[in-house]
Formats: sequence, structure tokens, C-alpha cells
Amino acid sequence: MHCAACNAAIPDTGRFCPACGAAIPVEDPVSVADYRDAVAKLGRRPEAWARAELEALRTELGVRQQTHDRLMAELAPSEAAAPIGVWLDAGPIAQFRAGEQCVLRVRVQNRTARAIAGLALEVAVSAAEAPLAVRGGDAVGPGDEEVLSVWFRPSVAGHHRVEAVVEVAPMRGAPTRWATEAVPFVIGAAAALQQHIQIDARTQRVGVFENIGAASKGGLMDGADWRPLQVRAAVAAVAAPLREDATIEGIAVVVAPGDPPVVQVDGVRGTLVELHDPALRDHLSARDRLQVWSMGRDRAGAPLFTSRAPAARHAGGPVRVGPGDDLAEALRSAPPGGRVEVTGAHRGPLVVDRALTLVGLEGASVSSERGPALRLDGDVVVEELVVRGAAPAGQYAVDAVEVRSGRVVLERCTLSSDAPGNLVPGRAVAVVGPANLELRGCKLEGSGVGVAVDVSWSGFATDHARGARVRVAGCELVGLGTGVAVAGADREVRVVRSRFAGVAEAAVRVLGAGSCAVEDCAVPKRLLVADTGANLVVKA
Repeated sequence: MHCAACNAAIPDTGRFCPACGAAIPVEDPVSVADYRDAVAKLGRRPEAWARAELEALRTELGVRQQTHDRLMAELAPSEAAAPIGVWLDAGPIAQFRAGEQCVLRVRVQNRTARAIAGLALEVAVSAAEAPLAVRGGDAVGPGDEEVLSVWFRPSVAGHHRVEAVVEVAPMRGAPTRWATEAVPFVIGAAAALQQHIQIDARTQRVGVFENIGAASKGGLMDGADWRPLQVRAAVAAVAAPLREDATIEGIAVVVAPGDPPVVQVDGVRGTLVELHDPALRDHLSARDRLQVWSMGRDRAGAPLFTSRAPAARHAGGPVRVGPGDDLAEALRSAPPGGRVEVTGAHRGPLVVDRALTLVGLEGASVSSERGPALRLDGDVVVEELVVRGAAPAGQYAVDAVEVRSGRVVLERCTLSSDAPGNLVPGRAVAVVGPANLELRGCKLEGSGVGVAVDVSWSGFATDHARGARVRVAGCELVGLGTGVAVAGADREVRVVRSRFAGVAEAAVRVLGAGSCAVEDCAVPKRLLVADTGANLVVKA
């Protein structure tokens, strides 16, 4: 950073120019937001002019190098290169006819330096009634290839399209899925019946000759005509808003391990989006069995399952924590399913990593200068508690509540992340994992973002909370930069009967391919912001 008066270099922690003594202004949140947008556009550009432009903007906007480094670190990483190359054989497609047996051939090459344990191919063809699937037999070494084929009998001629998804299973770890571009092709019509009639008038004999048009050419297929296809990482199923459906529970059988695995319970197939032990994901195999409970449904109506059991209530009485008592120790020692009742003011950061109910009495509060003030990592209910992320002046605000996993309910809580002199306000509630979160009757105030689902404090998508589902019901969101922000195609947010006031940038902001439903909320359209490709649904 350089002084605007004399252009001398200024240390990142400096308050005055070492050359001319000019005071260095405190970072303006609006300027930081403008610089965030510039980093989003130029942060990945390797050219020297992009770096020079960002340096010039830092000086003009008064943004410190520390803030620049933080924004660059939070940039969503570039999409990883595909570990495979995929080709489609165009030769057989040229002979496709309605009513005849057809074959689609896909060639897959291992482009990594490690062996692939196995390949699976799923093909969606508009001319087929159901998806086609085949699994490869052998491991594929580095640089080696395997050809996978599927057969079908189309009934409709005309223009069609084919898309494929290749599942790559490494020797160790979870499989990845890669989708190809859609390829158009044409299926020819079956030849019409042709008749040739010859009449011999002299002998009064009639000869009838008929055929079904030109016969298909038989024999071995000619050399393949491989056409390269573009591939991209395939996303998981998109979770639908929370629904009050009856719970499906029972012993599930793993049908297809992966990320996420597909399981089946009493003939009902769905996706296992949450595991009680996340480390199990890399060790699940087909036909493994485990107890599951349904958590909702995806857009296709298929259930979403969890193997985390609903919290069992503790039979003992509540644990009482008053002013001066050690709340952190009480949370660590409380039995699973227990209840902790707290009064007075307490200091964080605090962690709740088990099934627990935490109740604030008589205006009880938790605040922290290093955050988050309250981290939730289990089946937790928090009621009537004031939670503040309150860093000292001159520092970045810390998050009030961070939700990592489990079924979490925040009810009638007051949540904020800012303090006088903070450089940039933080997040009142940050969802950073595949949690099922519901906020009921809470007040979210004085924060950069009220509820951030996979969105950093500076507004970037972080890609950590796949499968998260959040419901904000009957809440007040006041004095915020952004009320609710969500990113990612497999995170779902639903805002119901909530009030927004004093929102500076957006009441609801949906990034990338995120999805959010806003129901029964009086929000001006200008405060509802969605990226191209995002799904923002507003219902009166």
C-alpha cells in the first residue's frame, strides 16, 4: 500500500505515512466490497497488468495488503483438470435407425500418474426410455484406455442428443464423476415397405415382389471415428427446501458408493448426504448396510438420508451455569442429549460437538474476540441466547455462530458480528458444512452477512457445505450488509415470513448455481440479487 499524498510505501499495520506523516484512513467496508469484486474478476489472471491494476485499486480504495491476501485466499479455486479424456465413436452413429439395435461406444483415457481402480459409464440418450449404464472390468493404468459400450433400441427417428457421465474410482478414496457435453445426432427412419407388381397379360399371371427397403450392411464395424468430448465435474443432486414429510428410517443398503453414496431402504432409493462419521465415506462399498433416517427430498422427489441418529433426550436434570462459571467446561462435560441453562455474560470461543440443548436465561450472552463465538458440530438446539462476534477495534470482526454439521436449531436468539472500530463486519451465522439448520424467531443484526451458506465474510463462494439445508423462519434481519447469502448448486435455503430492514446491499443474494426460495417476505425486488444460472424463487 502506498500513501495517497507522497506515494511512499506504508507497512500494512501502519497508521501514518513514514515519509510525510499523513494519517492513513481506516478501511471503508464499501471500498472493501468494491475491491472484492475486482479480485473476483482479476485475482486469477496471470498477466502483469492484472496485478498492477489491483495494486492501483488498493491505493485508490485504501485497502490494505492484509485484506488483499485474505480475499485472494478466499477465492474459489479454479476447476480442477479432469483426470480423464473422453471420446465418442461417431462411426456406428451414422448407421442408427429406429427399431434397430444400436451401440454407443465411449473411450476413456486415464490422464493421471496413478492407476484408476475402475470406471463406470452412465449415458442419457433422448431416444432411450431409461438411462443406460455399464461398468468397466479392469483397472486402468496411467495413460491407458478402456472402451465402454452400451446398447439400446430407439423407437423414434429424428434429431436426438446424448450425454454421458463417467465415474472414476481411484485406488484409494472416493470416486469422482465427470459429465460430458451434450452431443446432437440423427436417428434414421426405418425403410418403408416397397412393392413391385408385374402382370403377364398373355398368361394372366401376377408376380408380387416386396422388401423393406435397403438392408443394413452387416459384418464387422469399420475403424472407429473417435470424436473428443469436453468434460466437467458433475454436481450432486440439489436438495429441495425442508419439508415436514414423515421420516423414512431403517437399514439401508449401499447401492453405489461415491460422494454422495446412493442407498436403498425397503425398496426406496435415495442419497446419503450426511454420515455420523464422515471418515466412513471413503470406506463404503456396494452392499454395505447401515441405519439411516430421511432428512428431506431432492428436486426429483427422492429422499435424502442421514446416518446420524436423532438426538436422544437425557433423563437427568439441566446443568446450570451462572456468571463466573466455566461454560466451556460445562459444555464439554454435559452428557449427550442433556440441557445446559446459562445466565450472565460469558466469553468464547465455545464449541458444542454433541447432541445438546443450550438455553440462555435472563439475557445471557456469549461473545468472543477470536471466533467464532459459538461453533456447533452436532445435533444442537440453542434458545434465547445472545451471541456476538466482537473483535477489538482495528481488527476484522469474527463470526457469531459457525454451523459445521448435524441438525441445528437456533430459536429466539440475537446474533451479531461487529464491534466499534472493526475493519469489516463478519457473519452472524456461517454454515460451513453439510448441516440441517433452522432459525426460528431470531434477530440477526449488525453484521456483514446475516446468514451465509457457503459464502465467506467477503462474499466469495467457499464450496465447503455441499448438502446443507437451511430454513430461516419468522426472523428479523436488520442493519446488515447482506441478509441471506447462498452459493452452490447442492445447498438449499428457504426464507419464510421474515422481515428485512436497513439492508445495505441485498436482502437475499444467490451466487453461482445456488438456490433459494423466499416466501411471504415483503422484500423489494431490487434487494433480491441472483447470479446468472442461480435459482431464486419468490412467493407472495
